[in-house]
Amino acid sequence: MSWQELPLGRVFFDSVTGVPGTTWPIGTPTVPSDVIADVIAICAARNIANINVHGALILGAAMEHYCFFGNCHASITDVITLGGFDVDSSRFDCLVITGAQGGTGYATYLDSILYAVTGFRGVASNCCLHTSIALAVGGLTDYADFIRCHSIQGGVTVTVGAPDIVSFKDFIGSMVLTVQTAGAVLLTGYKGDLEIDAMDGGTLDIYANGADITINANCAAPSVITIYGNARVTIVAGNTATVNDYTKETQLDTIEASAGRALLTMDFWSEGLEEVQIGDGAAGATVLLPDITVADLPGGATIVRAIVMFKFRMIENKYQGANKLQAATAPLTSQVIQIRSSAPLDYVDAINFVDDFFTLADSVREGGDVIVGTLDVSGATGVDEEDTYNLRWLLARADADFINFNDVQVGLRIWYSV
Repeated sequence: MSWQELPLGRVFFDSVTGVPGTTWPIGTPTVPSDVIADVIAICAARNIANINVHGALILGAAMEHYCFFGNCHASITDVITLGGFDVDSSRFDCLVITGAQGGTGYATYLDSILYAVTGFRGVASNCCLHTSIALAVGGLTDYADFIRCHSIQGGVTVTVGAPDIVSFKDFIGSMVLTVQTAGAVLLTGYKGDLEIDAMDGGTLDIYANGADITINANCAAPSVITIYGNARVTIVAGNTATVNDYTKETQLDTIEASAGRALLTMDFWSEGLEEVQIGDGAAGATVLLPDITVADLPGGATIVRAIVMFKFRMIENKYQGANKLQAATAPLTSQVIQIRSSAPLDYVDAINFVDDFFTLADSVREGGDVIVGTLDVSGATGVDEEDTYNLRWLLARADADFINFNDVQVGLRIWYSV
């Protein structure tokens, strides 16, 4: 048998059964090599770029424009360790890969396991991601494309950095996407758990296909996160990233309709309170409002949206001069009506007020109204089940003493599916 008659013109490496040397028949299926430098020499002498790999291979030199073929083994002790060497324009097929990818160009990984790979730049198709992946930065054009990949043996942590463009297409599993500082990341058809962590730059666009997404408190401006599709999104308080969550409309308008479930509403009202008085204290004063009890929902009802309403029969300015609210809502801080399910849980904002709201003339008494909140207070941190809910007006303040609201009730409108 000649070299040209070897299967697909391959040189064979086996760290267990191979032998050193470069003379025939070393490098053939029956007498594989166990020295990668010898394999490189055989390839160069015979103009072959295909290497069949079995066992543990540690690269010892740059290996550009090679094709490495494995045997679909899944033991993480049988791996190709890249070792920081240049593998630009090389291909890895049915192998376990670990270590640092060198060079500034791209590599291609097919049907492989990527295990704790750093400096990743290129394409991975139908690959399993194990433990962690760190993307490359600093190349001429940093690019990473993961096609139909998934995580195995637990979640994978992907350290993004600042590449030009990163994409995950039809990813399934569990991922922590962390430390994006610039560039654009695109996730399409994402299915599974996704945690966005320590993002402080760039853009992240997610088209979800059944995802549970958590945006951690350490995500910060000027990063922008935009989410579409079918997902449950949890935004941890404290983050300053811009989050555009378009999943709610999809859940309400599309998912419920396609499942054949009607979206229904019920209103719940508190007992009456004779008067709520707002003064001009320098720090404002927090006013407790009546509780609302949610009860008698149909069996199997799922709350998908809830808003708070503030109703009063009369409003009165006790000050001899024009009067109004002082300052606009500061979220979670002041001049806002809030709701919670029970102590010691935190309140969530329900109705925001703008500066100069309820402007009244000198010592006037006017008819009342119903103020309807625009903030959705449903979910695990708000209204999610039958319960008694506490309400308050946090650090309310008028320009002068006093503005009185007479015969007050607070209400809760719930949208639910069955």
